[in-house]
Amino acid sequence: MPRIQGLSESGLKTSDTQLKTVDGYVFSITLAWKGLAVGDIAATLRDSASGLSAGADEVAFIVPTANGTIIREWSQGKLFDLGIFLNIGPLPSGGVVYAELTYK
Repeated sequence: MPRIQGLSESGLKTSDTQLKTVDGYVFSITLAWKGLAVGDIAATLRDSASGLSAGADEVAFIVPTANGTIIREWSQGKLFDLGIFLNIGPLPSGGVVYAELTYK
């Protein structure tokens, strides 16, 4: 399958990040975490052009183990109408979360 033209890669993120302030699509996200408690929300993807002050969480990643990795892919892209905001934390049990996204 040929690569979709115009994709961007976020690079490694460890804190809240506004990826786009206009509509866009997320094609994949890889989350890795260390030192969390089972049931912690490691991160959410928010449909927002202005961070946590507006928009709504669209996807939540709840960890099933203290350390691990989750990979989520949308082959046709997951639409975010307002913008793409990665929300990491706050993490109630401490620990660290790393995220990498492919988006357009």
